[in-house]
Amino acid sequence: MQREARLCLQQSEQLPEEFLKEESDIGGNAVPASPTLDSDASCAVASSAGAGSLIFESRPWNLPAKEPKEAAKHAHLYTQMIAAARKKATFEARKREKAQKQQLKDEEEQSASAALWSEKILPNWESMCREKKTLELWGRGLPSNVRGRVWSKAIGNELQIKRVTYDYCMERVDMAMSSAKEEEIEAFEQIELDISRTFPQLAIFQKGGPYHESLHRMLSAYTFLSPDVGYVQGMAFLGAFLLLQMEPPEAFIAFSNLLRIPLLQSLFSMHPPDMMPYFKAFETALSSYLPLLAAHFQSLSLSPELYLLDWLMSLYTKPLPLELTCRVWDLFLRDGESTLYRVALGILKRNQSQLLELDFIQAAQLLTTLPVESIPPFEDLLPVVPMTLPLSHLSPSPSSHHSTSLISTPLSGLTASLKNKVKTGGGLFRGSSTNSSVTKTSNAPSSC
Repeated sequence: MQREARLCLQQSEQLPEEFLKEESDIGGNAVPASPTLDSDASCAVASSAGAGSLIFESRPWNLPAKEPKEAAKHAHLYTQMIAAARKKATFEARKREKAQKQQLKDEEEQSASAALWSEKILPNWESMCREKKTLELWGRGLPSNVRGRVWSKAIGNELQIKRVTYDYCMERVDMAMSSAKEEEIEAFEQIELDISRTFPQLAIFQKGGPYHESLHRMLSAYTFLSPDVGYVQGMAFLGAFLLLQMEPPEAFIAFSNLLRIPLLQSLFSMHPPDMMPYFKAFETALSSYLPLLAAHFQSLSLSPELYLLDWLMSLYTKPLPLELTCRVWDLFLRDGESTLYRVALGILKRNQSQLLELDFIQAAQLLTTLPVESIPPFEDLLPVVPMTLPLSHLSPSPSSHHSTSLISTPLSGLTASLKNKVKTGGGLFRGSSTNSSVTKTSNAPSSC
């Protein structure tokens, strides 16, 4: 059908030659445009912003006039088009207005929440951190401007690391970098390699980025603080994620204490007997919560450690988007390690129908890469796991024993250990006294 709508040339009886162009009729034949506008042509201009200035006119001068029935039909169609355009424009305007109101409401709530955390909860952390109202506020998501401070408080400092300890570790890092011993060069190269693969989409931790040196020094300093653990591949993601929320000294203290929780101690020990209880417990939980998927995985011999190890070692900083990971950490630092298993169950539930149709290689590829479409929104990420599932016994939850820290057992003797290292010139890297590389690991968790 010939196009019936064109731009209106105001105050003109003639169309300029540059506007003369061929138009196609219903049969596809080229038809020259009308050089003049019929004085009796009827025009209807849409006043809505979305419709634009569309003109309804009679046929070009060189074509027979429309039949009254056809003209009425086209006029009716044009009226419907304008009405639909106005309706869409109104709907879009209301949608934008609603989104703006919601955004304003969210900003006001975030501002009020941030003020409450800063002025009341954080100054009285010991007495308020486990109050019901605090936990409810915590569960709704921490404001970004107080998140780092809340995380630092929640992780705690059972290792009793002081600023002087941080400064001393940094001095030892500088000494090690300048000494350029063979084993130290190898260690720094391994850390550098891992940093280059840490949040590459941000391009702030890679060489030349604003956070590269801070992350490299922090990871190197930790290998001196805990030489029996040293640096293990994957730690860079945890350190980088903390640096996004805190200043380097606070991030170093939080990082060092975070690695003392039982789960991460077991995983970074790379000692299978220490790791397997976690995988077996999750396998039992999977069988209870998603029995069909658990049976399918069993038929494929797809064990949890194939995909769960990377998720847990990185505390989901690798597979999930940063904003979503922040929310996961909020609840992890509030409720303990059970949150991490609930997230895993949420991811598997989201992809259950697809996973049931995949073979071993396809399923393993999906779970180790986690495409964006496979990641559920936050409200679906933490399914309500029945209390009978064996998750709570894996490690004490802070809420279960009213602790203010994730680490349930304080570690004593660190200060004396550091003093001894200073006196004896203890190595910066784990096993440096025996010329072992920092990237190797002992079979037991650190016990500074």
